[in-house]
Amino acid sequence: MLAITFVFLAALLGPADAKSALRSHAAVASQQVGALREARNSSNSSSSSASSSSKVQAWNSSNSSSSSASSSSKVQEVPEQIAAWKQAEENANAVPVNESLHNISNVLANGLVDGQITAQYWQTVERKLAAAGMVTPKPKSVNDQPPTPKPDPYQKILGASKTVVVEDTPELAAEGADDNYELATPKPPIAPPSEDEDDIRTVGVLPYQMLLGAKLLEDMSEKNTPSPLPSQALVDETFNSQCPMIMMSNDIFITPPCDGGDGNGAWTDLNSDRIITRWRPNGKAGLSYDVDSAVTGPGSVPFASLNEKMTMNENIFELYNCVGVKRYTVQETIVKVEHMGQRAQSTGVAHDVGQAANAIFYQYLIKHPNGSIAAKSSQYRLPETEVNFTTTVPGQIEQPLLAAAKRRGNWDGDSWRQCKIPQAGWALHFPAEKGQTLISISTVQDLQVAATAVLTLMAYREEHVGSDGFEHAGEMDLYWSMFKTVLWIALVMLLLAVCIFVCQRCKFEMKLKKVLLRLEAIIMPKSPLTVREPPLKASW
Repeated sequence: MLAITFVFLAALLGPADAKSALRSHAAVASQQVGALREARNSSNSSSSSASSSSKVQAWNSSNSSSSSASSSSKVQEVPEQIAAWKQAEENANAVPVNESLHNISNVLANGLVDGQITAQYWQTVERKLAAAGMVTPKPKSVNDQPPTPKPDPYQKILGASKTVVVEDTPELAAEGADDNYELATPKPPIAPPSEDEDDIRTVGVLPYQMLLGAKLLEDMSEKNTPSPLPSQALVDETFNSQCPMIMMSNDIFITPPCDGGDGNGAWTDLNSDRIITRWRPNGKAGLSYDVDSAVTGPGSVPFASLNEKMTMNENIFELYNCVGVKRYTVQETIVKVEHMGQRAQSTGVAHDVGQAANAIFYQYLIKHPNGSIAAKSSQYRLPETEVNFTTTVPGQIEQPLLAAAKRRGNWDGDSWRQCKIPQAGWALHFPAEKGQTLISISTVQDLQVAATAVLTLMAYREEHVGSDGFEHAGEMDLYWSMFKTVLWIALVMLLLAVCIFVCQRCKFEMKLKKVLLRLEAIIMPKSPLTVREPPLKASW
């Protein structure tokens, strides 16, 4: 019966599940055989004259499942059950159990026992991973600490010290150590101080003269170069982190300071109407660019400044970041054409030459501090409607587009400050595909930010176009700056002349001479007196 059951389970569950079921049935059979053996041994040891009915009762007590059968039938069924159970036990013992699974190499090869991953396999894997982690180098990341530089030669001398036990600690002073001679008296130097002393501190052992000389030699000696050297990107980002960053989209709208307002213009994000930066004249023939702060208010944090440089024959502006470091130089070039039609932007386009007049074209060049051109605007004639900015790549004829600006509204001079609806201004668009020349995005060094600042300067200088067609914005600021410089020089010379006149009038010359000689004798080092030996004359 059991054999038929095992065959049925094998056909129904499959080899692996049948093996598990066979193991469970074999375990139950072995338990029942053990119970029968114990009962049989107990019946044999009681007495040999016991009747067959007592054996039947012993078998009945061991097998409760057959209580409904008669005693005579039980006697006949017991040998058959014993034989079946013995066969089941032999089958259970005959199930192949791979004892070599306990071997580590075999566990790694098989991994599964009865469809489950063994605990020994996981322990082996953990040990293998731990061993590999001990010899595997740690991967590098940007957050790793820089390597410790090699110490300078004089660092070891300056760091010479020893540990001493301090007896007059604040704790001992609070306990009255000054009045207790046992605590105030230092202990004899029998043994070096241990970790159990009251307070152990480090004291230098160099004399003052040696310490001073080592410090001077350290300052004059060449320092060790850190290895490896920091990358240029790391240096740039560390430097740029001192100033705020501005989040710009590809569409910016530049508006002027409104009449009656707070005196600030703005760069506005056209996608979200968010004010990015506020700008205003800075009194240096240029503009200041500030950002808002949630703590100090709108336009309270400096971002950049564009100041005009004093020159005699050209218009030069310098773009500084928030810490006063020059990032770009902006040059304004002016070209005058003798005969050209009115409002004509190019001779390549048909225009009326019957009313030809002088035409003045402007162009802005954005240069690196070394003088090379990074970007430039297109040449335009006032009043212009479109201005493009292109980047300059050395050795490349094609100039990629950096930004395209279009005028919104019609105005002359400073009439755009009236702030009517719709608001007049300049709409600036940046292409979605950026070039390789953009570095330090969202900072002053970003060419997109520099182009926006230059376009704002262009719109500001357009407000002060004279009758001759030239822009005169900031001229009074430059003249006043020059006048203040000359005035300060004249004031210093006047004060010096007054001091000289007072000294001569009050006869302070001799008194001042005595004071200076006495001061020289006190401050200057003393040289030993040299006694001149008398000449030795030869005697004849």
